[in-house]
Amino acid sequence: MIHFKRKIKYMRINPAKCAVIALVIVVFVYLWYRPDDRSPLRPRRLIESYRFGLRDSGHFLDTYLVVMIVTAPKNSLQRNTIRKTWLSQLDKQDRPYKEIRYWFVMGTKSLPEIDLSNVRKEQKENGDLLLLDDLEDSYDKLTMKLALMCEWAVKNWKFQVLMKVDDDTFVRIDKILWELKVNPYKSVENLYWGYFYGKAHVKQSGPWKETDWKLCDYYLPYARGGGYLLAYDLVQFVARNWRMFQTYKSEDVTLGAWLAPLQLTRVHDTRFDTEYKSRGCSNRFIVSHKQSPQDMEDKHASILSTDNLCKREFSSFHGYEYNWSVPPSQCCVRSENIP
Repeated sequence: MIHFKRKIKYMRINPAKCAVIALVIVVFVYLWYRPDDRSPLRPRRLIESYRFGLRDSGHFLDTYLVVMIVTAPKNSLQRNTIRKTWLSQLDKQDRPYKEIRYWFVMGTKSLPEIDLSNVRKEQKENGDLLLLDDLEDSYDKLTMKLALMCEWAVKNWKFQVLMKVDDDTFVRIDKILWELKVNPYKSVENLYWGYFYGKAHVKQSGPWKETDWKLCDYYLPYARGGGYLLAYDLVQFVARNWRMFQTYKSEDVTLGAWLAPLQLTRVHDTRFDTEYKSRGCSNRFIVSHKQSPQDMEDKHASILSTDNLCKREFSSFHGYEYNWSVPPSQCCVRSENIP
């Protein structure tokens, strides 16, 4: 009995030791789960992956958003303007822009030696060109360019969303990233996000003449090509199957036809100004197509000084909400309430 009491005495918890142990546990938990995600105990890659829920068969994804900017070899002015304007936001170290990777995509097959030399020099200086050696860069090859860059992205990167834009498109990349992170309907696996059109007649003449379209009198609903986003699964679907598909002149029309049979979440967003010409300038816009280098510089300067896209808002013509409850030929009624 005396022996048992002695054991109890020695097993008594020392309050000072208990306090020290508790403090150590609290510090460890804080360092591991600290809210600003700069834990010294976890690899940075792990933090960034969990922040966005990026898991793929047990592997962490290499990035979150892949931005593909379709360009032509001679459009160095446009590329340099984009680097100086909306892409310059990616240099900020206090925001999660490391979750974005971007490339300017062009074909180099049959390119004159002087142009090829200039492209190589630009690549050496910037390292952000995706050069498709087997593709001759021309309007007729835009669909193939889309397919090849999807194929390249899937083979070389793990990501969650791909954004395709043209080199005359200005993007509020901070707004795009924020939308993808906070809006649950924009983080689904089958996301197809852009500015849709469903009543475009099949082109019968001009450079966009479609001789192979046999489906119907109208193009199938598609997101306009100035800028749209695709979930990884859709990019993977295109990358794996495009060589079996019929291709058409317009890359955005082709993509709409390729994805039409799939279960999609089509998100029509009036903040995408991506029609055949610009609808003007609204501070609501997050994607603006048909922009000159000067337009981009003006928008960038306005954002830096006021956080607004436009020095002066104006409307050239009205936009529309896509009505998914009616036939595509009745989809798109313009409204004076939509800039």
